[in-house]
Amino acid sequence: MKISLLICLLISFTACKHKAQPVPVSGIPIDSLAPVTDTAIIPYTPADHIKDSLQRAHELDSFNAIKPQAVFISDEKVNAFRKMIATAIDTTGVTVIPTLFSDTSIIKYDKDQNPVSSRQICKNNRFTIVLFDQDFNSYKPRKLFINGKELRAGIEIDTSISGTFYSDNIEINGGDCALMKFGTKEYLLITGSFQNCTGTACGISYYLLYDPVIKKAMLLQQFRSEFIAGYDKRYNSLVFIDMIENAGYNYLYQCFMFSGKIYRFEHSGKIKRMLNNTGEQFHFTAFSRQGDDTISLIGGNLPVKK
Repeated sequence: MKISLLICLLISFTACKHKAQPVPVSGIPIDSLAPVTDTAIIPYTPADHIKDSLQRAHELDSFNAIKPQAVFISDEKVNAFRKMIATAIDTTGVTVIPTLFSDTSIIKYDKDQNPVSSRQICKNNRFTIVLFDQDFNSYKPRKLFINGKELRAGIEIDTSISGTFYSDNIEINGGDCALMKFGTKEYLLITGSFQNCTGTACGISYYLLYDPVIKKAMLLQQFRSEFIAGYDKRYNSLVFIDMIENAGYNYLYQCFMFSGKIYRFEHSGKIKRMLNNTGEQFHFTAFSRQGDDTISLIGGNLPVKK
């Protein structure tokens, strides 16, 4: 009897007890959740600064420890850069004859007087260069004609080094064109620039070297560099340098860097790498701490005395 009574009391107590409030899935009360933080952001500690400084010092020491293959020093006749170039290509057999072109632009407008296309015409008594911008609104590549014949990228123009980006933005600099003779072979050098540039691209130059006999050309895009070319007497052909880096200041190594690769423009209108006896393309890496006064050659395979 006492046991039955005790069981009844327990059942009644359990039925009257309030239900517990639900607990969040996480098992932590909502008002005690910690704010969410981005674990991808790791504080940059003093130890990191020391590590980076040591690494930078190690790289700088390693660079300064490189023994130059050759050192070129400017004198009253030739600067150091020209001396280095002379070890790579023979520039003595090149004749440059400045050639002036008249420069005319013809712009076509729609009925609302909005410009829709243009023609730049550069002309002298021998060559007529036409740069045709077909449609300002459709971003079509510009077409280039010399003496009425279209020179297409990748067909009549070898663009294997510099690509076809030039056709979107080039304008011809009629006052900077020239006839160039390499031995007895003659070419027309057409110089172009980045149209309507307002920034770093102002340093981009386009060089089109046109062979009037076969009516083909090559394109070389350079950044703050002239067209550096020479004459190879063995093949009676021209060679030129693609300046990958020209007097660009390197803040890590605290100097100006120069690097380039050497190519040949063959009589077929094709660009070929200029190779040494082992089949390696001629190339170089050099630096200068005083601009053009002294240049140290530290990499590559130029035929210099070591």
